[in-house]
Amino acid sequence: MSFAHKALFLMIRSLYIFQQVCSWWLHPSRWYGLLTLALLGMVYASPAETQAQSLYEVQRGVDWIEFEVQNPDGVLSVPLSMLVEAPVRGDVEVLSTTRGMPAQNLSGQAGVEDLSAITQKAAALGISSSHPIAEVIPFAGEHSELQVSLWNGSTILTSARIRVFLDSQRPSGAGVAGRALGVRQQTGSPLATGTWVRFGIQESGLYQLRPSELTEASASFTGIDSDQLQCWGRPGVELPEVNTAPRISLQQLPLHLNDGGDGVFDGNDQAWVYMEGPSVTRVAADGNLEHRVHDSSTQTYLYCTSEGDPSTSLRMDMGAPTDALIREEGRQLAWIEEDLRKSEDKIRSGRQWLGQTLQATGAASSASILQVDESHVVPNSPMRVTSQWVGRSLAPVTVAQFVNSENAGN
Repeated sequence: MSFAHKALFLMIRSLYIFQQVCSWWLHPSRWYGLLTLALLGMVYASPAETQAQSLYEVQRGVDWIEFEVQNPDGVLSVPLSMLVEAPVRGDVEVLSTTRGMPAQNLSGQAGVEDLSAITQKAAALGISSSHPIAEVIPFAGEHSELQVSLWNGSTILTSARIRVFLDSQRPSGAGVAGRALGVRQQTGSPLATGTWVRFGIQESGLYQLRPSELTEASASFTGIDSDQLQCWGRPGVELPEVNTAPRISLQQLPLHLNDGGDGVFDGNDQAWVYMEGPSVTRVAADGNLEHRVHDSSTQTYLYCTSEGDPSTSLRMDMGAPTDALIREEGRQLAWIEEDLRKSEDKIRSGRQWLGQTLQATGAASSASILQVDESHVVPNSPMRVTSQWVGRSLAPVTVAQFVNSENAGN
């Protein structure tokens, strides 16, 4: 029995003897004793509950909220209604994870009983090492429960970056719900301290960073410790227009490092990072892919520093090759949106711009709008074509769209 358990036991025993001596009707001290017991129970239990539900809101998107989960106890089970008022779609994406020994084992005093307790706690929640790292258990309405299982028999998932997707078809109260319910939103900017370099990104993709490129931007990257290299950025979506809306904060991006095993990022070493450009592809509420164009910028920015805290640096593990089935087919979104002109040449401002022009006078005119590489198309597969047109005429105007020579609708 630990010292804390012994102390609590002695206090309860002393209060019990005190209550036996005092008279129930004549002495109100019995009420005081009971109240003291209740307060002691609350104080004793609260640290474990707080520690098991340590959540930090990192940033928000249009239909998702990203959280940093700190989970030293080995198992986290949090009702999603604590985080957001909007119903969730049932999707959770695990962006990054870190593992370590259980908190009890850090002191060197944990035994088999301590590790067994973690395993039993996970089993009581219906999760184990055979389940996914994160899963959403669907219930009616907003009462879904996010469960993160850490214990795998030797180490625990000490932290995880997760993205919870919201149902954008319903009214959402997610704007301030997270802060009102105790989820802490990240404040301040990591760019406020240290030396940083910035790279412009025009398209989403996996980008390679070399020591020569970083040292050319700043000498502070010369011969740095690989664990200190960090890169930060934002998703490729516009910031909210409403001032009261939560800001989309900078987030640290996981890096895949190849430093030759010497722990120093120099020479021909390489770092890989995935970064979104200003125009992104998302899954719409109806399940189809849609694109979103950034109306205010043609670039997003990647920020890198040589002075990161090694204990917080995020890394990607590519993993070893496996014989798992590789999916060779999938959905692809090919799109074009050109902001070339306004309806009148004198108008040079505003968010709504128009693209290619078709002359509707005289005989019908046509133009090739978009070409798709045939090698990327599966023969006889379904294709969905959508377009938006703006016309102005004294007579009715009809626009027909074709895929090759086949009519795809008006």
